[in-house]
Amino acid sequence: MPRPYSVLRLKTTEVGVVLDRPAEWHADEDDVFVVIEGEMHFTLGGEPAGPATTKDNLTWVCPELNGGKSFILKKGEGTHIPAGTWHQWTAPTPATYAVAKVPAAEGRIEFIPEEKR
Repeated sequence: MPRPYSVLRLKTTEVGVVLDRPAEWHADEDDVFVVIEGEMHFTLGGEPAGPATTKDNLTWVCPELNGGKSFILKKGEGTHIPAGTWHQWTAPTPATYAVAKVPAAEGRIEFIPEEKR
């Protein structure tokens, strides 16, 4: 059964509010981010730099990533993050952004932690 999807508008309230966000990996949803104000730093891809954990086998998290591509999005810019892509973001200054979570175009993807490969 598909998960419900929504568009969220979030605003950081102070410098570094989202600095400690873990890296994420989604099995069945794509993320689309658009920066409305401020800037956000993203890393896409790479491998978990620590143990990956999950509560539902659909979203996995880990403390940080090894490798991947890092870039900065500024006001008016956005990015699409396909399901099955490790990603992490920070907001070094207050930022307002929208994130849409949509069903994965490729369907559900399975994550197999390194210790089980």
